[in-house]
Amino acid sequence: MISMGVDVGTRFVKVCIAKDNRMAGFAMAPAGNSMKSLIEGLAAEAASQAKVSTRKISRIAATGMGAALVKSACGQISETHCAALAIGAFHPEARTVVDAGGLFISIGLMDEKGALVRTLTNDPCAAGSGKFLEMVAQALEMPLEELAHMGFDENQALAVESNCAVFAESEVISQVNAGADPKSVWGGVLHSVAARTATLVERINAVDPVYAVGGVSAIAGYRARLEAISGRKLVLPDFAPQAAAAFGAAIYAAGLPAKGLLGRIFN
Repeated sequence: MISMGVDVGTRFVKVCIAKDNRMAGFAMAPAGNSMKSLIEGLAAEAASQAKVSTRKISRIAATGMGAALVKSACGQISETHCAALAIGAFHPEARTVVDAGGLFISIGLMDEKGALVRTLTNDPCAAGSGKFLEMVAQALEMPLEELAHMGFDENQALAVESNCAVFAESEVISQVNAGADPKSVWGGVLHSVAARTATLVERINAVDPVYAVGGVSAIAGYRARLEAISGRKLVLPDFAPQAAAAFGAAIYAAGLPAKGLLGRIFN
């Protein structure tokens, strides 16, 4: 069975090809206007990695904020469920997954069989998401990719108090206008996002081991602050953290009934 998962996020679109529920190919690109063309291009790239023809893709599932845009999908599934499926396929010992994405940070608690038994998600207005980090990057006039690799002194990190992304952005802009060191601003922002994540981790009564996925989890500074605040060791999966939702959707797709002529988007 060759299946495909499509994760339509706020900033990136990710496509994963799975062979018999094992990751075989993955591709991602910034979200664009022509969703069908973008998905087809990413599918072709992922299929090339998997050494299969796109014509062999029999089922497709979608996830993410823009999942409804994937008209050829046989079904849709939440990002947290996708994360649990993806982590469970590679790491059956996992009991908790932290999914830190573009708009939300979600925590999933899994049982011994890998089934998702409880989830918690941050307030959609909270300053604790990848989108907020993008806003901070704009305020600092630095590419997010550059900030993600920038170190900082946690003792010099500036506090970000507001739970609202709009007000938190105003705090950051005020700090920048006052001449604050970008490293201190960035350190404070990562601490703020990590602290909000740690609150969710404790509220759900997380069980070790705790795995981290999603684009924000790819930032080493965020993981370091989350470990320090929560007192828990975070484990990265044996694949790119950004690929989790798309891979989980591909696993989910494999168990769905076919849509139309095998649910294909390719003729």
